[in-house]
Amino acid sequence: MSAQPNLETERLLLRPFRMEDAPSVAALAGDASVAEMTLLIPHPYVIQHAIDWFATHAGQFAAGASAQFAITDRAGGTLMGSIGIEFQARHAKAEIGYWIGRPFWGRGYATEAGRAVVRWAFESRGVERVESFCFTKNTASARVLEKIGLRREGLARGYLKKGSERMGGERAVAAVGETQRGQRGVRWLVGVRVPDQRWGAAGSLATL
Repeated sequence: MSAQPNLETERLLLRPFRMEDAPSVAALAGDASVAEMTLLIPHPYVIQHAIDWFATHAGQFAAGASAQFAITDRAGGTLMGSIGIEFQARHAKAEIGYWIGRPFWGRGYATEAGRAVVRWAFESRGVERVESFCFTKNTASARVLEKIGLRREGLARGYLKKGSERMGGERAVAAVGETQRGQRGVRWLVGVRVPDQRWGAAGSLATL
Protein backbone atom coordinates (compact mmCIF):
# COMPACT_ATOMS: atom_id res chain seq x y z
CA MET A 1 0.00 0.00 0.00
CA SER A 2 1.22 3.52 -0.79
CA ALA A 3 2.18 5.96 1.94
CA GLN A 4 -0.54 7.65 3.95
CA PRO A 5 -1.59 10.84 2.17
CA ASN A 6 -1.91 14.37 3.44
CA LEU A 7 -5.43 15.82 3.32
CA GLU A 8 -5.87 19.56 2.91
CA THR A 9 -8.87 21.74 3.69
CA GLU A 10 -9.37 25.49 3.67
CA ARG A 11 -7.64 25.93 7.04
CA LEU A 12 -6.10 22.57 7.87
CA LEU A 13 -3.42 20.13 6.86
CA LEU A 14 -4.12 16.59 8.01
CA ARG A 15 -0.86 14.64 7.93
CA PRO A 16 0.78 11.59 9.50
CA PHE A 17 2.22 12.18 12.96
CA ARG A 18 5.95 12.71 13.40
CA MET A 19 8.02 11.86 16.45
CA GLU A 20 8.67 15.55 17.03
CA ASP A 21 4.91 15.97 17.58
CA ALA A 22 5.11 14.01 20.84
CA PRO A 23 5.49 16.98 23.23
CA SER A 24 2.55 18.81 21.64
CA VAL A 25 0.35 15.73 21.72
CA ALA A 26 1.24 15.08 25.36
CA ALA A 27 0.43 18.67 26.29
CA LEU A 28 -2.94 18.67 24.52
CA ALA A 29 -4.10 15.12 25.19
CA GLY A 30 -2.83 15.40 28.75
CA ASP A 31 -5.61 17.84 29.58
CA ALA A 32 -8.09 15.98 31.80
CA SER A 33 -11.03 17.52 29.93
CA VAL A 34 -9.82 15.87 26.71
CA ALA A 35 -9.18 12.47 28.27
CA GLU A 36 -12.60 12.52 29.96
CA MET A 37 -14.42 12.60 26.63
CA THR A 38 -12.39 9.86 24.91
CA LEU A 39 -12.24 6.13 25.45
CA LEU A 40 -8.55 5.32 25.13
CA ILE A 41 -6.56 8.41 26.16
CA PRO A 42 -5.09 7.78 29.63
CA HIS A 43 -4.68 10.45 32.26
CA PRO A 44 -2.08 11.55 33.00
CA TYR A 45 -0.72 11.39 29.45
CA VAL A 46 3.03 11.74 28.99
CA ILE A 47 5.38 12.08 26.02
CA GLN A 48 6.20 8.36 26.01
CA HIS A 49 2.51 7.57 25.50
CA ALA A 50 2.59 9.62 22.31
CA ILE A 51 5.84 8.05 21.09
CA ASP A 52 4.50 4.53 21.64
CA TRP A 53 1.27 5.43 19.85
CA PHE A 54 3.08 6.96 16.86
CA ALA A 55 5.15 3.78 16.49
CA THR A 56 2.01 1.80 15.62
CA HIS A 57 0.74 4.09 12.87
CA ALA A 58 2.78 3.08 9.82
CA GLY A 59 2.17 -0.62 10.33
CA GLN A 60 -1.54 -0.14 10.89
CA PHE A 61 -1.85 1.92 7.72
CA ALA A 62 0.20 -0.56 5.67
CA ALA A 63 -2.09 -3.35 6.85
CA GLY A 64 -5.15 -1.37 5.79
CA ALA A 65 -6.39 -1.32 9.37
CA SER A 66 -6.41 2.39 10.19
CA ALA A 67 -5.07 5.86 9.47
CA GLN A 68 -4.20 8.47 12.08
CA PHE A 69 -3.89 12.12 11.09
CA ALA A 70 -2.45 15.05 12.98
CA ILE A 71 -4.80 18.02 12.70
CA THR A 72 -2.56 21.00 12.01
CA ASP A 73 -2.98 24.61 11.02
CA ARG A 74 -2.33 24.83 7.30
CA ALA A 75 -0.73 28.27 7.51
CA GLY A 76 1.47 27.95 10.58
CA GLY A 77 1.75 24.22 11.19
CA THR A 78 0.46 24.30 14.78
CA LEU A 79 -0.75 20.88 15.93
CA MET A 80 -4.28 21.13 17.30
CA GLY A 81 -5.56 17.59 17.63
CA SER A 82 -5.98 14.20 16.02
CA ILE A 83 -8.45 12.36 13.84
CA GLY A 84 -8.31 8.67 13.06
CA ILE A 85 -10.28 6.18 11.03
CA GLU A 86 -10.39 2.40 11.46
CA PHE A 87 -11.34 0.23 8.49
CA GLN A 88 -13.29 -3.01 8.37
CA ALA A 89 -12.71 -4.06 4.78
CA ARG A 90 -14.85 -7.18 5.04
CA HIS A 91 -17.89 -5.01 5.71
CA ALA A 92 -16.79 -2.03 3.58
CA LYS A 93 -17.15 0.26 6.57
CA ALA A 94 -15.04 2.43 8.83
CA GLU A 95 -15.27 4.27 12.15
CA ILE A 96 -13.88 7.72 12.87
CA GLY A 97 -12.72 9.23 16.14
CA TYR A 98 -11.12 12.55 16.97
CA TRP A 99 -10.03 14.94 19.68
CA ILE A 100 -9.12 18.61 19.67
CA GLY A 101 -6.85 20.29 22.22
CA ARG A 102 -8.71 22.54 24.63
CA PRO A 103 -7.08 25.81 23.38
CA PHE A 104 -8.62 25.14 19.96
CA TRP A 105 -12.17 24.22 20.95
CA GLY A 106 -15.11 26.01 19.38
CA ARG A 107 -13.46 26.94 16.09
CA GLY A 108 -14.87 24.23 13.84
CA TYR A 109 -11.61 22.33 13.40
CA ALA A 110 -13.07 18.90 14.23
CA THR A 111 -15.90 19.46 11.77
CA GLU A 112 -13.54 20.54 9.00
CA ALA A 113 -11.20 17.61 9.61
CA GLY A 114 -14.06 15.14 9.89
CA ARG A 115 -15.55 16.12 6.56
CA ALA A 116 -12.19 15.68 4.86
CA VAL A 117 -11.57 12.23 6.33
CA VAL A 118 -15.09 10.97 5.59
CA ARG A 119 -14.80 12.20 2.00
CA TRP A 120 -11.42 10.48 1.62
CA ALA A 121 -12.81 7.22 3.00
CA PHE A 122 -15.69 7.18 0.54
CA GLU A 123 -13.74 8.32 -2.49
CA SER A 124 -10.41 6.55 -2.02
CA ARG A 125 -10.85 3.58 0.30
CA GLY A 126 -13.92 1.79 -1.01
CA VAL A 127 -15.88 2.48 2.15
CA GLU A 128 -19.68 2.30 1.95
CA ARG A 129 -20.50 3.19 5.54
CA VAL A 130 -18.79 5.45 8.08
CA GLU A 131 -19.70 5.23 11.74
CA SER A 132 -18.80 7.11 14.88
CA PHE A 133 -19.61 6.93 18.57
CA CYS A 134 -19.60 9.54 21.30
CA PHE A 135 -20.43 9.38 24.99
CA THR A 136 -23.87 10.74 25.84
CA LYS A 137 -22.34 13.56 27.88
CA ASN A 138 -20.15 14.69 24.98
CA THR A 139 -22.61 17.11 23.41
CA ALA A 140 -19.88 18.99 21.54
CA SER A 141 -18.86 15.83 19.71
CA ALA A 142 -22.49 15.06 18.92
CA ARG A 143 -22.79 18.44 17.22
CA VAL A 144 -19.62 17.75 15.24
CA LEU A 145 -21.02 14.46 13.97
CA GLU A 146 -24.18 16.21 12.83
CA LYS A 147 -22.19 18.89 11.00
CA ILE A 148 -20.00 16.28 9.31
CA GLY A 149 -23.17 14.78 7.90
CA LEU A 150 -23.67 11.72 10.05
CA ARG A 151 -27.17 10.93 11.21
CA ARG A 152 -28.13 9.50 14.57
CA GLU A 153 -28.61 5.76 14.44
CA GLY A 154 -29.33 4.98 18.05
CA LEU A 155 -28.48 5.08 21.73
CA ALA A 156 -26.20 2.34 23.06
CA ARG A 157 -26.70 2.05 26.81
CA GLY A 158 -23.74 0.70 28.75
CA TYR A 159 -21.97 0.08 25.46
CA LEU A 160 -18.36 0.47 26.61
CA LYS A 161 -16.26 0.51 29.75
CA LYS A 162 -13.94 3.40 30.56
CA GLY A 163 -11.90 2.32 33.53
CA SER A 164 -14.39 0.82 35.97
CA GLU A 165 -17.34 2.81 34.64
CA ARG A 166 -19.71 1.46 32.02
CA MET A 167 -20.58 4.23 29.58
CA GLY A 168 -23.44 4.73 27.17
CA GLY A 169 -23.37 6.79 24.04
CA GLU A 170 -24.80 7.74 20.69
CA ARG A 171 -23.90 5.92 17.50
CA ALA A 172 -24.11 7.84 14.25
CA VAL A 173 -23.65 6.77 10.65
CA ALA A 174 -22.94 8.22 7.23
CA ALA A 175 -25.14 6.68 4.56
CA VAL A 176 -24.01 4.45 1.73
CA GLY A 177 -24.06 5.78 -1.81
CA GLU A 178 -27.39 6.47 -3.39
CA THR A 179 -28.34 7.04 -7.00
CA GLN A 180 -29.69 10.51 -7.66
CA ARG A 181 -32.29 11.15 -10.32
CA GLY A 182 -31.17 13.33 -13.18
CA GLN A 183 -27.52 12.33 -12.85
CA ARG A 184 -25.55 9.60 -14.54
CA GLY A 185 -23.99 6.95 -12.35
CA VAL A 186 -23.86 6.97 -8.59
CA ARG A 187 -23.01 9.88 -6.36
CA TRP A 188 -21.90 9.34 -2.78
CA LEU A 189 -24.07 11.05 -0.21
CA VAL A 190 -22.84 11.46 3.32
CA GLY A 191 -25.47 11.30 6.02
CA VAL A 192 -28.79 12.06 4.36
CA ARG A 193 -30.84 13.90 6.98
CA VAL A 194 -34.26 12.48 7.81
CA PRO A 195 -36.64 15.17 9.17
CA ASP A 196 -37.92 13.14 12.13
CA GLN A 197 -34.38 12.09 13.10
CA ARG A 198 -33.04 15.54 13.84
CA TRP A 199 -30.36 15.41 16.49
CA GLY A 200 -32.27 17.99 18.49
CA ALA A 201 -35.53 16.05 18.48
CA ALA A 202 -37.02 14.99 21.80
CA GLY A 203 -35.47 11.77 23.03
CA SER A 204 -32.37 12.06 20.87
CA LEU A 205 -29.24 14.11 21.32
CA ALA A 206 -31.11 16.98 22.92
CA THR A 207 -31.16 14.85 26.07
CA LEU A 208 -27.40 14.23 26.20
